[in-house]
Amino acid sequence: MQYLDTRDLYKRQCELRKEKEALEQDLEEKREELAAAKQEYQDAREEDKTEENEDAMDEAQEDFEAAQADLATWIEENQEELDELNGLEKEVSEWMHGNTMIPESEWVSYVQDLADDLGAVGDSHSWLVIDWEATADGVRMDYHEVKYQGVTYLVRD
Repeated sequence: MQYLDTRDLYKRQCELRKEKEALEQDLEEKREELAAAKQEYQDAREEDKTEENEDAMDEAQEDFEAAQADLATWIEENQEELDELNGLEKEVSEWMHGNTMIPESEWVSYVQDLADDLGAVGDSHSWLVIDWEATADGVRMDYHEVKYQGVTYLVRD
């Protein structure tokens, strides 16, 4: 079964946040370096010694633009996933410490396994007929739905 553990999702969320923060920090450093290079260029213009400073300013501009492009690429490839994880964090209790997300399509099987694990149904009662759909509906009241990557999951409240 394809259950998800929120601890794994939390770990991914942390990785994405760290990646984005590092890219944002790099961009800010490049912005500061570019501002300093521009100031040095302006100071050098007053002394007619601009060639070396112009090269430094051009290099700082290229570094800044590269950092902007890196962040834009990251946002394009990862921001939607991070936003979705941030939303789930608000909807799921025990997000950091672990909660199981059960795909809705596997709900009845999950309830059957749960009943078996709890010893509620044993092999000695093979004559017993259980309406697993109705049982699953009854258990569902302790869970709520969340969506993740287009799939509906059930999570214990």
